[in-house]
Amino acid sequence: MKLRNRILIFFLITFLSSFFTVFGTLYVFLYNKTRENFIKNAESAVRVSQMYIKGAVDDIVNYAQDEKLRESTKLHTFISRFLALKKVLGNGKLPFERLNQDLLKAGVSLWVLDSSGRLLRILGRHPFFYYVLDDGESILKLKDADGRYFIQEIITSLSLGEKDTFFVRFPLVTAGDVGIFLVVGRRDGENFILSSEDFTGIYGSIKGYRDRVLSELSHLSELRFGKIGFVCVLDSFMRVVAFPDLYQGKVLLERDAKSGKPLGDLIKDAALEKRWMEADLSLPGYGRKKVLLFAIPVYVKIKNSFVSNMLPKGFYVCSFLFKDEIKRSIGIALSKIGTAVFAIMLAAFLALNYLLERFVVSPINALSEFSERVIRTREIPNIRGNILGSKDEIGKLAHNLYSMARDLVRSESELKEKLKLENAFSDFLSSLSTTKDEAGAIREFMFFIEEVYGREIKAAYIGLDKEADIFYPLFSIPAHSISMEKAKRILDNPDICHAIRNREIFAGNCSMSLFKEGDRYQLCIPSVSEGKVVGILLLSRDWSFKGHEVDIGRRMCFHFSMVIERLRLLEKLREMAVKDPLTGIHNRMFLMEFLCKKLAMCKRRGEKLTIVMFDLDRFKQINDRYGHSVGDAVLKKFAEILRKHTRDEDIAARYGGEEFVLGLYGVDEATGLLVAERIREILENTDFSRIAKGLKVTCSAGIATYPDHGEDLEELLAKADLAMYKAKMKGRNRVVIYNPNSNFNLASSGA
Repeated sequence: MKLRNRILIFFLITFLSSFFTVFGTLYVFLYNKTRENFIKNAESAVRVSQMYIKGAVDDIVNYAQDEKLRESTKLHTFISRFLALKKVLGNGKLPFERLNQDLLKAGVSLWVLDSSGRLLRILGRHPFFYYVLDDGESILKLKDADGRYFIQEIITSLSLGEKDTFFVRFPLVTAGDVGIFLVVGRRDGENFILSSEDFTGIYGSIKGYRDRVLSELSHLSELRFGKIGFVCVLDSFMRVVAFPDLYQGKVLLERDAKSGKPLGDLIKDAALEKRWMEADLSLPGYGRKKVLLFAIPVYVKIKNSFVSNMLPKGFYVCSFLFKDEIKRSIGIALSKIGTAVFAIMLAAFLALNYLLERFVVSPINALSEFSERVIRTREIPNIRGNILGSKDEIGKLAHNLYSMARDLVRSESELKEKLKLENAFSDFLSSLSTTKDEAGAIREFMFFIEEVYGREIKAAYIGLDKEADIFYPLFSIPAHSISMEKAKRILDNPDICHAIRNREIFAGNCSMSLFKEGDRYQLCIPSVSEGKVVGILLLSRDWSFKGHEVDIGRRMCFHFSMVIERLRLLEKLREMAVKDPLTGIHNRMFLMEFLCKKLAMCKRRGEKLTIVMFDLDRFKQINDRYGHSVGDAVLKKFAEILRKHTRDEDIAARYGGEEFVLGLYGVDEATGLLVAERIREILENTDFSRIAKGLKVTCSAGIATYPDHGEDLEELLAKADLAMYKAKMKGRNRVVIYNPNSNFNLASSGA
């Protein structure tokens, strides 16, 4: 496939992916933004409707309250007149006939009860409950429509002075309906004077007012958002107050098709959780729709049972938004935007096609023909067109390609040489990584230097330790070609060497060359570890060093110095693992390993192994009197004595604290006694005055021999230890051979 077609296909794919990405992102953005706007508008409409409904409910309550106060005031007036007449006349006879006529005209009844609730007198119209009393039945047992003994409650309330106005719902005898009465009472001594009036007419008036207000609320159904959604009002029984195209009082029994929840539960959940909820509902007049539902409750809290009779416990102001309609409205807008974007990008695609052909594809084809001819013929032809004269990126590419082709043949041999060096360097690293000692690493290094630089090269690696004043050649090619006098001058003043002073490679003619017979060109490569020059590789010949030769030298010097440092560190770690850091002789771990091997050898060959356990007498007193530094010096001195008087096949080790062990291979107990006595005498006669004035040091020793005193190592060490403590019990500064028949009472021995 041609380059032009590839670029066009790539751009087409990029164009389509970008178009759909932008379109999809725009769709999501517009959907969320539009949905957010609709939701905000719907919530605003719901909250406005909520305030409107609250005002309507307050109007109904205030209207009912005004009617109640009006009737309550009228009844209070009748009672006040009755009590005033009674007070004025005193024991005189009250004008009951006239008072009775006034009460009848007003449609009011007035009756007097004693403290037991019995009727003493009734004036005016008889109350409805009077006709439902049986003969002799107490009025206190009379119940209202809610099943309460309302007369008893009225008397109790008047006695306690809580209130004097009451509403009573009483079942009518004739129609079985419920009449509503307003009762006002006062206490007159031991008697109670009550006045009541049928309140059913006022109830009907208030109910009519309520119906008119609720009818006005039906206009809220006109709050719509085009085809997107609408606002509705439902009471707590899910009866319609305001709903598009539905009459008031209709009960909505729809259910969510997905969860099966009734619409009432969904509305209550949305109001309780204060969030939009999704549902799949069949709404009257709209069919089955996927909707977003939001609801706000309007609670009706009325303590007066008379007014609460006429209103539900609350209302729900709901908003329904149709998801499909939201998407449809967004789709229409996006189709217009998409058409415009597609047209713009198509024009850009055609323009790009022309520009690619003229300024990219044609020049690249010319460069491709040029490069193919160069590779095939190793000749430098002219490039078609005026590409070399162009100053854009294609022109720079043509110029660089021309220069690269010109240098191709010349650099081919250098690349082969570099590849050879790299292969040799790889073999050198493999060999160096398997080297286990310093001598082997040096041999591999010398071999690699001759392989890379030829047999005419002069080479040397010098180790440098300025702190220890050590300047030593690890090797030189040819041997003994280094001038140690020049090396000593550099050790005394390292700054005169450019490579050491600047810690960088030096290539050129060096006046400080360490070779006895200097050549024209030198290459000095320092080895740096932790910021210090630890060595330097010196190379010398009569012609200059190339860049890749310098790089190979730097790399091999680095790896060689790292291997040498690693091998020396391993050797140091091995020595630290088996040597006691204070005294320099072997530690207990190495002692046990060594004696186990020797004991096994003795068992195979039938030879003896003698173990001598030494302990410095009164060493704690030396530490307490002279200090721990003097004690450490004594331990070092005794270790030196043991090391000087130990054969190569034997071992001297620090067992712990001031205890030392001497293992003598192929030696019986008698010879072991002679060796131990000689060491004891040498220690006793050693002058410690330089360490501490008046200091005398002695030791006690115990001897145990295989196989006379034990078969295994632990047993031999334990018995040598017992013999050593026996020597202390006898007065110290002596050697004792373990004797199983001796009584080793160690309780009285001291160090």
